[in-house]
Amino acid sequence: RLSHYLPLNESQSVVFAQKVTLGSIISPRLRVVPVSKRFLGGSEEELRGYKYKTVSLLTNHDKPIGGRSAVYYTFETRFRVTKSIGLVPFFDIGNVYATQFPMFDGKWLKSVGLGVRYFTFIGPFRFDVGFPLIRWYGLDPTYRILLSIGQSF
Repeated sequence: RLSHYLPLNESQSVVFAQKVTLGSIISPRLRVVPVSKRFLGGSEEELRGYKYKTVSLLTNHDKPIGGRSAVYYTFETRFRVTKSIGLVPFFDIGNVYATQFPMFDGKWLKSVGLGVRYFTFIGPFRFDVGFPLIRWYGLDPTYRILLSIGQSF
């Protein structure tokens, strides 16, 4: 995982943040890797508009089975509106693959959204609303609400 932050003004009230995540599990076959160790996208850190942990290979009944590799890219612009409030528009892109190494051709899933941050002494409280741009019929919602504490990266 590689993250980069670029303040866009001297007061650092506007920051461009981006993160690239590449992952690979070296194994002869997918089925020898326990599901709990496979890549499953769609969390508060990547592809935030998609149903939780469903960015994955799916069974015939739309159950996620995970993959052996993944690639995710996210960027967000963090606007500090007041001392305690911030706004964060974001864009996520990526996918999970059955192969040992990510395939950089083919379908990439994308989500966009807007977050509100309330800054406290323990860290920012996050309220994000994400929208999947390529929905899987019957699986993905039209939007997803995420609540958490701390920056996304």
